[in-house]
Amino acid sequence: MKTAKDRPAHKSRQVAERFYFSYRDRALSEIEELKNKYSNYTLDFSPDSLINIEKLYFDIVDRKKYKIHSVFGLTIKRMEEILAVYIGQVYVHNTDFKWIVDEDLFGKNKFYLAVKSENEFMTIECTRITGHYKMTGNKTRKALYREFKKNES
Repeated sequence: MKTAKDRPAHKSRQVAERFYFSYRDRALSEIEELKNKYSNYTLDFSPDSLINIEKLYFDIVDRKKYKIHSVFGLTIKRMEEILAVYIGQVYVHNTDFKWIVDEDLFGKNKFYLAVKSENEFMTIECTRITGHYKMTGNKTRKALYREFKKNES
């Protein structure tokens, strides 16, 4: 998650919405390419597919550790951006969440992409999941699925 100082400034909410919805659409397009290229990873935006996208993410991270530079043509940073959008799309497809662009409370004209529940009790930022591979307590590498299941109820 980024802080306000790390976010780009936008002249208006409308400019930010165009930027972030385009950002989301590019990531979704890249996910379609991944689905076509790597059919052994089921990426259908179901809750169970969070296990697959996390596995793909860790495959990229593990290969980068061993200096294999061209991993699916993605950097870890870009994969973390795609991962965040994928998570948002899973919530949109399977719950009452919707895509939003919201202003950071700590930065004027600093916005971020997120999904928000219909009752507005929960918002999940979907700009980038930074350093997910460093997360403690994720030995099974299924944290995204567990988090979704926890939030689903």
